[in-house]
Amino acid sequence: MTHIKVDYPVHSPYNDHMRIKTNKAKCRKCDDTIISKHRHDFVRCKCGAIAVDGGTDYLKRTGGIENCIELSEYVEDDETPGFVPSNN
Repeated sequence: MTHIKVDYPVHSPYNDHMRIKTNKAKCRKCDDTIISKHRHDFVRCKCGAIAVDGGTDYLKRTGGIENCIELSEYVEDDETPGFVPSNN
């Protein structure tokens, strides 16, 4: 089994002014959606192909990346020094 740690996913908007709202992923094998709710909350899908960890503190994925659909959500963090809201 391949272990993958994803601190800042390539296709995420995570930056200095964003924070993790929901740390979740979906398994392509068993179709299970799993959520890590707090730091060190290691959650594995039903079939064991993937796992999520880190809650809203960090993103960590365990398992084959080919089995993982990334579903994490982010929000703007207006408490970050130098925060400038986007024009969305």
